[in-house]
Amino acid sequence: MTDPLFQTFCKGCGTELPSGPYAEVREWCGAKCYNDHYHALEKAARLDAKRNRPPCKQCGGPVAIHKDRRAVYCSLPCQQKGVRAEWRLKLARICEHCRKPYVPNTKDQRFCGQWCRAQATIRKHQPRPCQWCDAMIQKPKLAATKYCCSTCAARAREAARRAKRET
Repeated sequence: MTDPLFQTFCKGCGTELPSGPYAEVREWCGAKCYNDHYHALEKAARLDAKRNRPPCKQCGGPVAIHKDRRAVYCSLPCQQKGVRAEWRLKLARICEHCRKPYVPNTKDQRFCGQWCRAQATIRKHQPRPCQWCDAMIQKPKLAATKYCCSTCAARAREAARRAKRET
């Protein structure tokens, strides 16, 4: 007869434990029940450790506890939005006309939009003095126009050649 102080049923599956040697100290019917119980305890401990996680970096919602402990986003769409926003911050530039930050569409984009580009182009074509004779160039055709006529340009080139020969 078995002693009523000893457990006669498995803690895991509830089946009756077999009699035999060490029957008094046996709590499990086999290794499978023992391992299942152990892994359930381990899993519960891991989930408890993850319950106090910080909220999602993108939306502020809770990060699922079944995710990796390093997870900072609650879902894949939040992760994509967050990573995209981080890259946009890294790529931000300052517009050459209005001095506001913007994210360029191409690597050589200098202005935040068409309006700023047009304003910068208009500003480049404003009247300015000739670099040789100081006469006003009223409507320069190119933004790089420096001289009022070809004569002033030729005189400036000749002066630059002379200065180069003298040095």
